[in-house]
Amino acid sequence: MTLLFSIEYRTRWGEQLVLRLGRRRIALQYADSGVWTCAVERYAPAAQPAEYRYEVEREGVCIRREWRPHILRIPATPAPRTLRIRDRWIDMPADTPFYSSAFTRGIFGRGESGPQQKNGGNITLRVVLPTLRPDEVLAVAGSGRELEGWQRIVPMDDSRFPEWDLRLDAPQRFEYKFLIADRRTLTPIMWEEGPNRAWNDLPGEGEHIVEAAAYLRFPERRWRGAGTAIPVFSLRSEAGFGVGEFHDLKLLIDWAAATGQRVLQLLPINDTTMNGTWEDSYPYNANSIFALHPQFIRLTAAGVEEDDEYRSLRDRLNALPEVDYQQVNTHKLRLLRSAFEREGRRTAARRDYREFMRDNSHWLMPYAAYRTLRDEFGTADFSRWGDYARYDKKAVEA
Repeated sequence: MTLLFSIEYRTRWGEQLVLRLGRRRIALQYADSGVWTCAVERYAPAAQPAEYRYEVEREGVCIRREWRPHILRIPATPAPRTLRIRDRWIDMPADTPFYSSAFTRGIFGRGESGPQQKNGGNITLRVVLPTLRPDEVLAVAGSGRELEGWQRIVPMDDSRFPEWDLRLDAPQRFEYKFLIADRRTLTPIMWEEGPNRAWNDLPGEGEHIVEAAAYLRFPERRWRGAGTAIPVFSLRSEAGFGVGEFHDLKLLIDWAAATGQRVLQLLPINDTTMNGTWEDSYPYNANSIFALHPQFIRLTAAGVEEDDEYRSLRDRLNALPEVDYQQVNTHKLRLLRSAFEREGRRTAARRDYREFMRDNSHWLMPYAAYRTLRDEFGTADFSRWGDYARYDKKAVEA
């Protein structure tokens, strides 16, 4: 298979546009009117879609790269001999928060995806639009046989939201427009502004064209949502252990939904344990960007037995007017260690535990080493850890 890439990008004198496809660096050639092109011969598609990025180099040094990668998806049926991709440079957009999972999987989450990408077709229209409500769909209408002369509204595939795809047969030139429609009835809600788009580039035999360079021309529609910002430790409930815990978020979510709120913002929840004192309670002094603070664990959900000692401690800590950071964490860690001695070996043999270890070992092992050495040497100042002052992966694994 041959891949043909083209992208419009305005460089300055002495700058070179390159394509990074896996480990390959491919220099693009300047064509005309700001368009750069390159060809990848004898490309063998991988089992999983590959990622690629465009970069700008000066004297062999990268001076600018795209905000996020493109995904190279090869049409499976029919498999093309030539795949021509017309791209656009991906800058960090002004509406970046809408690309976060809070919106793509939460507020604007699609639930069950709409129409999936059909097989066949020799062109693909691909755009990114993250701000459609769950009851809306991006669609296309236009002239030509497949679009039935503007009489048919065709919803695009949102299975990779916020990316939208539509595969069509283009035996002849046609005009078209994007529109926002009701997801259930396909009733138009908003048409994009400006003149009709024209498709004049007909694919050759065995060729498939991906049009991914289009900028959507919809009027700005601002999203607004009310919410609450709150620290987890303040969500104290009767089931807690003197402090708000992750399980208490379920109660907060129920209250937020009942009051019409759409967003909950939490203070940092990462581990801040360094000295074992009140100083560790400052939530912005995290020692890991991955590890969450153990004080937020619901002990009974983690295997701690709800015996007389547990209930007595829970009731005493819950009766305090304020969170006693040191007492809460001292008792929580002690009870968690007891549960680990009792259940740790069986838990470590579970498949999901082994998968978690495998997928997170890149941060979990250094973090575990940090906690172990911090406690062994009685300080978070790693310069006082003797031979372990400089991290050595082999020594840590041993």
